[in-house]
Amino acid sequence: HYIQEVLKDKSFINLSAKENNNNKEQLIKILEASTLIQKVFPSSANYILIKLNTLSAKAFQEHLLPFKIMIRDCSNFDGLNDRFVRIAVKDIKSINTLKKAL
Repeated sequence: HYIQEVLKDKSFINLSAKENNNNKEQLIKILEASTLIQKVFPSSANYILIKLNTLSAKAFQEHLLPFKIMIRDCSNFDGLNDRFVRIAVKDIKSINTLKKAL
C-alpha cells in the first residue's frame, strides 16, 4: 500500500530523479578526474562501469575498504577482465567519500 501511495506522488518522483541525475553527473566528473581510472563508460542505469588504469578490481576493492566503499568486480562478465568495476550512484556524502579515497 505504501509503495502505491508513494508512486502517486509525482513531485517526489521528479525530485528523486533530478537528485539522482545530479549525483550521477558529480560521480562521473570525479571518476573522470582520477588517474586511477582509464575509462568511464556511459550508463543509463544507477551505476557506472569503469575500466581501471593499472589496478586490478581486487586491489581497488582493498584500497576502498578503509573508506567502507564497496564496488562490483566485473571480471566475471563476458568480455571484461579484472580491470573493470561497477560503482553505484549514491548520495552526495558517499560520492564525496569516494572522491577522498581516489
